[in-house]
Amino acid sequence: MLDAAGGQSWSHVLHELGPHLIERSPTRVIETALGRVEIDTQIPPPGGASPCGPHTHFLPDYLALDRDMPVGMEIAEVYAPGAIFYSN
Repeated sequence: MLDAAGGQSWSHVLHELGPHLIERSPTRVIETALGRVEIDTQIPPPGGASPCGPHTHFLPDYLALDRDMPVGMEIAEVYAPGAIFYSN
């Protein structure tokens, strides 16, 4: 399903595939020149709570902001490549 969605907008892909991604909760892999992170916690349903520890937020409202980091978590541009994930 993801291969077929290549080249489409994030909003369209999330609308079409979001329910399938939540149901299957695949491992999310983030790779940068600095390292690789695999996140395999469950994706909560709409209205559910995110688990403690590493998790992802591929939410339409966040993606629409087109930002590297959430509002309020700004970091110096020089550190942006190292900002792979954040957990409490």
